[in-house]
Amino acid sequence: MALEFFAAGTTVTSKADGSPVTPADSAVERSIVDELTAARADDAVIGEELGVHGDSDRMWNVDPIDGTSFFIRRRTQWRVQVALTVAGRVEVAVVTAPAMGLQWWTERGAGAFEAAWPGRNDVTRLAVSTNASLADAVLDAVWANLDRLHAAG
Repeated sequence: MALEFFAAGTTVTSKADGSPVTPADSAVERSIVDELTAARADDAVIGEELGVHGDSDRMWNVDPIDGTSFFIRRRTQWRVQVALTVAGRVEVAVVTAPAMGLQWWTERGAGAFEAAWPGRNDVTRLAVSTNASLADAVLDAVWANLDRLHAAG
């Protein structure tokens, strides 16, 4: 759904804090909230645009279009983010960059991963650098693996 809005272009208004918001933000959040409440009726959901639904120690946190400024400028770096907190502690998180064809996810104690999206082909386990010095560190971010991930997808 977010990709459809992105491809078509969309209107932009401002929230009370001055940050941009589009009809895609509300529509994507509504869709995610509906899916989560149908699948996990006892869980609560909090979304950036539509607020809190339900009351539970299990809280789904939704940011339907993170990077709205990228989205409205038709740049691919926007993301859809969903995380589950249990008693205030993040247990699962998923970040999908549909326009880039990438996804990252983690589960407490299981590590973090990236893959082409959709389909999660060619999954790569992510790791934290062991370098103690910033001068010796190398940042291996999305762009380092983008060609490999798109070829696999």
